[in-house]
Amino acid sequence: MSDVNITFDDGIQTVMLNNDPDRIIKWNPSDMEFIDRFMAFQSYVDQDLTPKITQIYETISQGNGMTAYKQGAITELGQIFNNELDKAFGYKVSEKAFMGASPLSSTKNGNLIFMNFLDALTPLIEQSTKDFESARGKYTEKYRPKK
Repeated sequence: MSDVNITFDDGIQTVMLNNDPDRIIKWNPSDMEFIDRFMAFQSYVDQDLTPKITQIYETISQGNGMTAYKQGAITELGQIFNNELDKAFGYKVSEKAFMGASPLSSTKNGNLIFMNFLDALTPLIEQSTKDFESARGKYTEKYRPKK
């Protein structure tokens, strides 16, 4: 154990989920790789996940109901979603966010859990990224050559 502790601004953004101190997630909006990973995650949700969910629900709702559903498809899709989310953040955010439930589970408002999570979190990520860009601009302006 070290005898010295230093404190410095490392840019980490911390968010508590649903007022539960055991459900804290973190990210660094100044980490350009995080921005790339999160953008790739958003593309995955829009271009891959959403069409697959739609296809599953259409299969279930068409005349045959659950007999046409391939058992395990929702579980597999939820696991893939969690892996993609975790990859974006660089650690197991899905465990804190969903507490072992499938991110594809329905909620009272009619959304899937992952939709509620992303609807709440994405504006915070976007704002923290804007705040970083603003602060970075002020810092780098000092070091630009004078004309």
